[in-house]
Amino acid sequence: MLDSQEIEKNLLNAQGKFEYTVDGGVVVIPVYKYTHFFQNRTYTVFIGRDTDSSVQQTGVHLLFTYDKSLEFWGGDVPPGGDLIANFYNAGEVWGSQAGSITGMFSASQGAAFFQFDFTAQRNSQVKRIKGCLLLKESNFSSLIDLV
Repeated sequence: MLDSQEIEKNLLNAQGKFEYTVDGGVVVIPVYKYTHFFQNRTYTVFIGRDTDSSVQQTGVHLLFTYDKSLEFWGGDVPPGGDLIANFYNAGEVWGSQAGSITGMFSASQGAAFFQFDFTAQRNSQVKRIKGCLLLKESNFSSLIDLV
């Protein structure tokens, strides 16, 4: 798996849009956007967060593990199994319980777009996370040109 030091080193490696809301509140546009596409039997991950350190991060992580890490497209796919959606609040992980993720990515193109709407739970608290991302890996030669 990709280690946290590699993520920290490349936090600003994505270009494009990433935004979400928590419980229908204000739109959050994370300063730090990250993409990592499948390489050497690892996973594909998309991150949007507010800090350059994972210790106190607040943001959204979408993770596609081995079976779905080269490419994915789907509509209203629930999180679970090879598709993990987490919300981080001040460094605490809120795991996804239910919801849907719609969109696609292609590792060969280094680009992705998704809409997500899921509930995240920590202990007895629940939050609804809703948003979208349209990202391209920086310095990746791709046929897809994101605005």
